[in-house]
Amino acid sequence: MVPPKRQTDTKARSRAPQAFLSYARKDADRALTIASIARQAGFRVWIDSTSLHPGDEFSKTITSAIEESDLFIVCLSPNSVDSVWVNRELLHAIKQFEADGRPRPFPVKISEGELPSLIGRYHYFDASQSLAPLEKELRRVARSISQRTLFGRRALGSESPSYATYTELFPEAKAPGLVLPSPPSKRLTLTAISIETSQTTEKYFGGAGNGMTEGEVRHEQIGVQAAVMERAIGILTNFVQEGAITDSGGVVLVRNGELRPQVDEVVGPLHGSLKLKTTAVAILVNPDKRRVVKALPLKIGRLGVDAVEYSFRLDPPLPDLGARVVTHLRDHGDILGQSANRASARTEGGCQIRVSWSPETLVIRIPTECFPSFEPIPFAEALSRYEYR
Repeated sequence: MVPPKRQTDTKARSRAPQAFLSYARKDADRALTIASIARQAGFRVWIDSTSLHPGDEFSKTITSAIEESDLFIVCLSPNSVDSVWVNRELLHAIKQFEADGRPRPFPVKISEGELPSLIGRYHYFDASQSLAPLEKELRRVARSISQRTLFGRRALGSESPSYATYTELFPEAKAPGLVLPSPPSKRLTLTAISIETSQTTEKYFGGAGNGMTEGEVRHEQIGVQAAVMERAIGILTNFVQEGAITDSGGVVLVRNGELRPQVDEVVGPLHGSLKLKTTAVAILVNPDKRRVVKALPLKIGRLGVDAVEYSFRLDPPLPDLGARVVTHLRDHGDILGQSANRASARTEGGCQIRVSWSPETLVIRIPTECFPSFEPIPFAEALSRYEYR
């Protein structure tokens, strides 16, 4: 008689906690070894090389995987400091952890060098010399996650909520992931967002069949400017509170912002023609995080916007910011032009951006077509290695 198949293994696998593994592409060999160790320790491991499938949308799939995981293992190395994806995943994991108690950050230092500023508050596991002790540590964490609730979550298989403190779950004084006193912070603050919309017109004056003079053509452009300003006001209305935009005697006033019109001669007056570009820039100072920062990338493509400019302040100032920016743009894309304090580049994702800087400021101009896949704040963090607050 053939004995019945055991069900416990399947149940055990379904109850196994999930670990998300974040790493820089140059550290792939080391990351695959850590993934194997984590599986031996009792985790189901989400790693892009085996968990992403044809047709998956990168950003959405990775975000969901992080939110569904119990542990966020991030491989720390100089390569990860410069990785846009690692910084993006790390930022989302920490925000999710602070909001929901999971996934718990588990930094693993795999080589010597500078660490990402985002991880500075968390104690890391030092595997730069050897990975041998890592399995024991991960087994302990897997057991803790499986047996009881982490930070207010229901324990697996329990009938009632169970709560645990760091001390109960992680008695060691410096368990990886334990929040330690913050070092002096390197803060990145979003000070303004500028939204640009424009219209280019080409008019002819003089000649057969056209009775307009050059002056009349320029006067007609005033109407075009009014239409562009009206469009800018409409765009701005999507991102400000009711009553924030007022009209005072024909002058539009924006609370915590500004509307700025501009007319440029694109090629200058040729024989019998005039080509003009009318631009309206809507500037929001200290933009609201919920209303602007989160909503803008999703809406901007539907609003007739040309480009968006994000302005950041660095605290403390960074004298070598320019060198850091240029190095990052060169290593993660192609530099198309550069001056003393400005560079244009094409990112790895094909987005053509412009970056300008001073020791205290960082400004990134992004064309509308780059949204919503391009994420300006994680990109600014990767460029500056400062933490967005």
